[in-house]
Amino acid sequence: MATTVNYAASLVTRKTNYSSNGSSNSAAQEFYEAGSNNVGIICFSGMNLANKVIQEIIFTITAKKAGYGEGSTKTVYLRKANYQNSIASGVTGSGYVGDALGTFTGHFYGNTSAYELTGSLYNAVAAYLAAGNNTFTIYNPNPSASAQGYSYNYLSWSDVVITVTYEEAASQPSTSASTVAMGSAVTIYTNRPSSAVTHTISYWFGNTSGAIATNVGASVSWTPPLSLASQIPNATSGVCTITCNSFVNGTLTGTRTCTITLTVPSSVVPTISAVAVDDTNSTVKTRIAAYVKSLSKLSVSITAAGARGSTISSYRTTLDGVTYTAASFTATKVLSAAGSLTLTVTVTDSRGRTATYSTTITVLDYAYPSISRFTAERCNSGGTAAQVDGNKVRYNLTGSGSALNNQNTLTCTIYYCVVCWQPILQRYCGAENRQ
Repeated sequence: MATTVNYAASLVTRKTNYSSNGSSNSAAQEFYEAGSNNVGIICFSGMNLANKVIQEIIFTITAKKAGYGEGSTKTVYLRKANYQNSIASGVTGSGYVGDALGTFTGHFYGNTSAYELTGSLYNAVAAYLAAGNNTFTIYNPNPSASAQGYSYNYLSWSDVVITVTYEEAASQPSTSASTVAMGSAVTIYTNRPSSAVTHTISYWFGNTSGAIATNVGASVSWTPPLSLASQIPNATSGVCTITCNSFVNGTLTGTRTCTITLTVPSSVVPTISAVAVDDTNSTVKTRIAAYVKSLSKLSVSITAAGARGSTISSYRTTLDGVTYTAASFTATKVLSAAGSLTLTVTVTDSRGRTATYSTTITVLDYAYPSISRFTAERCNSGGTAAQVDGNKVRYNLTGSGSALNNQNTLTCTIYYCVVCWQPILQRYCGAENRQ
């Protein structure tokens, strides 16, 4: 926001080669009598506009009736002063005169007029004030005498008021977008009030901060690093504060901030690095080396991790129609179906993002061994022929079992009762023993 201030000047006039005041309440330029030359000293004591951004300068001047009349146009030679803040004593007029700032013209004879500085004169005076100066001189080193004897640009001012409109040299930053994904570029605008202002730009996000750029003029491009995602492990977005420090001639003149929402890219998701599946039926695992319906009971162990600071918050595994919610578990039942069985694992991280892993498990079909035919009869001693009065018994049977990739074996043991001669058949099939 712009501020306007007014300052009234202290005025004195000294001849170029004199240190005493020719006048203690007015500032005169050039000469009234040939052979001398005046230096007008104009001091706005108390004015300090150092590092301000000057937007407008107006001199309101009350002139005495001196030199040419009201209708004449006179040129003012405005210059810097070698002394500031108050009227210095013991300094000649020429010793007070600094470098030229520029000129402006007007009617200066018994009147009060306002003069707004423009162009190169405005630029020079604005820079002079922004450097902290508050004193001017009016002086023409080469005045020309008129026919009346006084110089063409002789004038004498009794009052001078300077009106300055300025802004603090504190730039207000803004961004090209209100939201940006980490890893993508955004432009930061300084909106500086003057090209004389430079900036350092930094950020604060979560519990970390860092520099973006130094010696920035009007704008700078910034790509928020993906590493910032670790500052919001439980969210997909967060508010970042951008700080803009403004400098004029190396001096800090103000600090202002703006905010931007940083989002975690959708590509940042948890990962499932391994899903280990094992058969808890050691006999099947060792002898068959495959999963078997009705015999195998699986154990599952999941290895998963969050991304960019997130953590795994939940597990969900679907196996054989049952859902499990632990990272490691043993199934509650043996496998109930043969063929292709899908194992699906889904993990959710602290940001609510998911990763899914699926695999197909081949399950061999299995049926308990069976006997479809069984006979027993007396036979000869060699068992080659039936013999009604023989003291040997021969048996015939037809049975079946699941091959299980030809890794299963079928053995039979027959028991008989000595008392009743009734045979008892005990069947063995793979890992199962049924009597």
